[in-house]
Amino acid sequence: MKRDVILLSVGLILGLIIAAVICVWKAKPGHSTVPIVAPEIAHVPTITEKLPVKTYPTLVNKKLGIPPTDKVLTSTIGTPTKRPQTVTAAIDSEGTTRLYVRTDPLPWFSRAKKQQLSMTYGVMDRAAVKRLEYRYDMLHIKQMDIGFSAEANILTNNSTHSLIGINFSYSW
Repeated sequence: MKRDVILLSVGLILGLIIAAVICVWKAKPGHSTVPIVAPEIAHVPTITEKLPVKTYPTLVNKKLGIPPTDKVLTSTIGTPTKRPQTVTAAIDSEGTTRLYVRTDPLPWFSRAKKQQLSMTYGVMDRAAVKRLEYRYDMLHIKQMDIGFSAEANILTNNSTHSLIGINFSYSW
């Protein structure tokens, strides 16, 4: 039993280290990109206004990953969400800009692009268990994800139980 607790602890620490390395590797900040134009204004001609415009100094461009030749009017931090959002920049008659964020409805059907690999160390029926799980979501129907999952459980006595199946999950 003591050996199982030590193996469980070592496995947990190694799993945390691997997860931390993957998170740091994946979280490299990139440059700002120009988003897709909202369909509501995609084909509407623009108007040139002769208003004074308030901008930020060019030293913020590097921090935001924007080319130094562009002028920053405003910036915001979006909240991570599965729902699509439309961000609109507007300017008033005094030259002050504001960003408006609208949460759009989820489409009925969309292709999912999410994969997940997880490792779990735990105790089941007083025996140490190592679990490896892979999940591949293929389709979204509103807030429901549909895909495949595979799972393997390795018990202390080296017996293995595995499962391959179709996965349905609901997110909120």
